[in-house]
Amino acid sequence: MAEKEKKKEKKEAIEERKDEGMVERTAGSWLDDDWFYRPMMEMDRLFDELDRNFNRMFSRPLRRRFLAKPTMGMPPIDIKDMGDRYVMEADLPGLKKEDIEIEIKEDRLSLKAETKSETREEGENYLRQERSSRSFYREIPVPGDVMTEQAEASFKNGVLEISLPKKEVKKPEGKKLEVK
Repeated sequence: MAEKEKKKEKKEAIEERKDEGMVERTAGSWLDDDWFYRPMMEMDRLFDELDRNFNRMFSRPLRRRFLAKPTMGMPPIDIKDMGDRYVMEADLPGLKKEDIEIEIKEDRLSLKAETKSETREEGENYLRQERSSRSFYREIPVPGDVMTEQAEASFKNGVLEISLPKKEVKKPEGKKLEVK
């Protein structure tokens, strides 16, 4: 009786796998060998479960929960070559100039901003208090022909402008050759 139940169970498992497009059963195939088939079936089940759990654990909404601070995203930066200087412009709406930190070291310009806000409302039967914090950090490569010590920055209407003067390139003076 137990032998018939095992065979029936094995056939059902094979049909189930066949429906999923996983197994094609042929007469006399390795699937008839129980010692080989059972562990393979168990491995498939474990990998399917692992895959489901992995996808559930690292789905997009859950990933956002693990972030330490909400970020503003990377602000778009335009870099223009004006001939005698480079001009970088970054859109930073909602920030104050006190929230922005700029540092130039050798061949890198680092741009960092952090803002925090707190809202508190009180009424007759309620109290609401909310806090938020946003930040970003970005490094931008600086061309080698820039005089970093003369760089200037200004912030107006949510737009940060950084001016990076270029080093003067000395053009070699021409020499007149005498024709002999």
